[in-house]
Amino acid sequence: MNPRPWIALSSSTGRTLATLVRTLSPEARASLRGLYTDRECGAPAALAEVRPDVPHLRLPRKELEKRVLEDLRRPELRDALVLCCGYFAILSKDFVENCPAPLVNTHPSLLPAFPGLEKSVHEQAARQVAVSGFTVHLITAELDGGPILFQHPVWLDPALEPEALRESVRAAEQHYLPQIWDRLLRTDLRGPDRDAVSSLELRRRLGLRAPSFKNLDLHTERSP
Repeated sequence: MNPRPWIALSSSTGRTLATLVRTLSPEARASLRGLYTDRECGAPAALAEVRPDVPHLRLPRKELEKRVLEDLRRPELRDALVLCCGYFAILSKDFVENCPAPLVNTHPSLLPAFPGLEKSVHEQAARQVAVSGFTVHLITAELDGGPILFQHPVWLDPALEPEALRESVRAAEQHYLPQIWDRLLRTDLRGPDRDAVSSLELRRRLGLRAPSFKNLDLHTERSP
């Protein structure tokens, strides 16, 4: 199956997004159709180093959501996926429930543990657990509560400060996300899947077993 078109929402440095695009398969890299940001950030410049031809639109969040819904109705984007990669705004319930495309997010913990903003997530994980990681999940109206598509653990070294732990999780995310995203672009993931009965049943339907991620090294990533 050829990769589906996709768009990205970001409001961060863009490091993870640029790494993702750089290391995707050529077909998946070419299927990126647009970058949307809700504030001034590093994502457009970072992405331009990899795909300078990708159009970028920056609008306040409410206007951005309206524009994304409009764009997803265009014929060339009707089968698209939406990736929130370092997008720090909380999408409105109205936008999520009316979005025809699957909304996919990356989160820096092993959900359902530690939902919420990134800085708080890492501080809580450092205090409370020995293993954290990152999660790829569908966005629903419940904060970080949608069906889980993929997770990977990261051992937390107690000798490290939360910022160093954050970098360990980010490194694992940047390493594995391109292979995960390439795989998801070749599935029939749909917007209504956000209401899946369970993560397990959704992953079964999509065939998201570990061997389905081509060349994916599933050994646990350890902090330095």
